[in-house]
Amino acid sequence: MDLKKDQIDKKWMCSLKEDIWKACDYFDTKEEAIKAGLESAHRFNCNPDTEYLDDEMGSTPDEVVTEFLVGQINASAVPFCVDTLIENVQESAYDEGGEWADTYLDDVTKEDREELENLVFDWFIRNDYLPRWYTISSVEIIQSLNEF
Repeated sequence: MDLKKDQIDKKWMCSLKEDIWKACDYFDTKEEAIKAGLESAHRFNCNPDTEYLDDEMGSTPDEVVTEFLVGQINASAVPFCVDTLIENVQESAYDEGGEWADTYLDDVTKEDREELENLVFDWFIRNDYLPRWYTISSVEIIQSLNEF
């Protein structure tokens, strides 16, 4: 459902620091990320005064790149649950109507739940409220000096 999430989820990226993952380049496989990282590190190490690694690694170091990290992106989903929404409405209805509202929305079908969920997710997409954060897993340190 989450279009932007699907574009980067499970892709791979490179970084020079374990706590900074903001590179602009994403790769379909770990091997592609390692290859690109090695090439970028080599290019930078040959010309440190003119090369930058911001796009490839998220930052440019002050010294020779001896190692970098690769990690897999885990894009975040919208933290929303249609069942919780329905339960909240039911609780509010019970607070207002008491026993008269005791079975309100108990008969919502699976199809109706899916329709409501799609409506809410469409709203997040249409208004650009999708999460902009992600976590990184499967981090591996790659030695870059002894590869060239």
